[in-house]
Amino acid sequence: MRSDLNNWQLLSIESLKQIMHDADYDWYLAGGIALDEFLGRRTRDHEDMDILVNFKYLERILDYFKNYKVYTARNGSLSLYALNNIKSTDSLWIANDDKESFIIEILFFEEEAGHWIYKRNDAVRKKIEDIYFVKNDMKIIQPEIQLLYKMNSSNVREKDLDDYHNIYPVLEERQKEWLDQYVKLKSDYLL
Repeated sequence: MRSDLNNWQLLSIESLKQIMHDADYDWYLAGGIALDEFLGRRTRDHEDMDILVNFKYLERILDYFKNYKVYTARNGSLSLYALNNIKSTDSLWIANDDKESFIIEILFFEEEAGHWIYKRNDAVRKKIEDIYFVKNDMKIIQPEIQLLYKMNSSNVREKDLDDYHNIYPVLEERQKEWLDQYVKLKSDYLL
């Protein structure tokens, strides 16, 4: 089991696209880098590269990364994956081998009837075709969805607040209205 949770090699977007080029499942750029792509500029330093994938593709994902070391991240610890023990609330951390830095974190979502389901509240749903935009031939998670993940976390970090302050003012009204339904900011988060 690895305990080097901060051992990340930040991939470039081009490197990520090269690694994921032959994937036979949809994946979406996520995390802070996705928010920077939405803005069209870098707003802060990033430690890792996140992608979001439909949990129904788990076996395809594991097959695709069979030449890498794949770890399950759960409750702040990592273990080598066991296929029958991966939950949609887990994430997968990918490394070239058991000593090298992690290069990709795979986050999951579940779907029902063609709708993305938010893992912290299954009443929050969107059509899958509405959860992303395309830029530079890459599907990128919509900013209001990424902010939902960040701001409804049990551990809202300073960088999450920074992301919110950078992104929220430039969202379209429909995006703000959607996000405001689900994110109730605590008073210390207010702009």
